[in-house]
Amino acid sequence: MPAMTRRFSTRGVPGSDVGAYYKRRAEGGTGLIITEGGYIDTEGPLSQPDVPVFFGEAALAAWREIVHAVHDAGAGIAPQIWHAHLKPDPDTGSIPPESVAQLLHTYVAAGAEIARAGFDGVEIQGGGKHTADLFTTTGDGEPLVTAVVRSVRREVGDDFPIILRVSEWRRSDGRTPLAQSDAELSALLRPCADAGVSIFHLDTAAFDVLPYGGAFAGDRPLASRVRELTGRPVIAVGGIAVADPAVTLGNLETLARAVEREEIDMLALGRAHLADPAWVEKFRTGRLAEARPYDESLRGTLH
Repeated sequence: MPAMTRRFSTRGVPGSDVGAYYKRRAEGGTGLIITEGGYIDTEGPLSQPDVPVFFGEAALAAWREIVHAVHDAGAGIAPQIWHAHLKPDPDTGSIPPESVAQLLHTYVAAGAEIARAGFDGVEIQGGGKHTADLFTTTGDGEPLVTAVVRSVRREVGDDFPIILRVSEWRRSDGRTPLAQSDAELSALLRPCADAGVSIFHLDTAAFDVLPYGGAFAGDRPLASRVRELTGRPVIAVGGIAVADPAVTLGNLETLARAVEREEIDMLALGRAHLADPAWVEKFRTGRLAEARPYDESLRGTLH
């Protein structure tokens, strides 16, 4: 289950309703739950006050209870973490050294708290609508994301999984591909792997999207290309479970073959999880036709 913003955590603290929401998905057969994105920066106003946070005793105590509940139901759980207040220098476009130091301190502190809370890993959001673009460079030209991953890895140790969520687009405009070639993609992501990324989670509109805006690269989708270039496992997401069960089954068969060929490693289902907590179990037991279909009204509920 990938991160999906829900906005039910009053003043950043997830309540029992949020915990029950995640527990139902674990009971429904989901293997790994990635929580909705949450803030880790403790200074400044939050742009979305009902999004959860991963600092402060009240929020961390609530998360510990959720972790226990999900584990008891047989699933793993990892939070997606956001930083919202990073501002590049308007003249150079890079991040001033003092801002880099503060940001790294924030990520390190969050990683430590997340590990202590019993989570099974952490997903770092590389850039989103309400988050900092970690592919912005520092003053020495290094992408900020590499320094973030390296610092968190040093804090949590070698065995704690770090997932990096990467969009197919540069978040600055939503139209420019993250990279235009294998060489560019490798130059961006291989240092992240070397710094300590365990898994890359490819944020794409469709699981079979081609790299570089579809300009070339044959029939290898972006997720499998990243796996090949970085040597790290990948999560594929986007348009897998759709309204037509027959199309969904066809997509899953395609992805199963990709797993067998070791081109991808895991699948993430977003709207299917919003619609039906037991979607995975219904698929596993041949009852996919019984799964509740998704509709937009479900975004306003926790069920």
